[in-house]
Amino acid sequence: MAVIKENNVEGYKIHQIRKLLKDHVLEVCFTKADGSERVMKASTNSIYIPKTPSKAKTKITQKHPVDDELITCRDIELNAWRSFRFDSLISFTVLDDPVLVEEV
Repeated sequence: MAVIKENNVEGYKIHQIRKLLKDHVLEVCFTKADGSERVMKASTNSIYIPKTPSKAKTKITQKHPVDDELITCRDIELNAWRSFRFDSLISFTVLDDPVLVEEV
């Protein structure tokens, strides 16, 4: 993956970050709830979300209150869902993903 653009978050709004996650792979750096920093390659592009059978039933074990500041995305290296608060985002880098380029 090649770097397209590096950014700090100043001046960005949450909807812009969500749009970038939908269109690209981002390397995001944020502060976790325990105070440590985490860096991950993340996206919400459907190419990174595994297909589930339509008859599969999802068991919801816990209800969470809606948090408009929460960004949920796919960690493409761990192949798992992760989330972070927008106000904990330190920086992000837009990565050029060759898989996405080939798909277009």
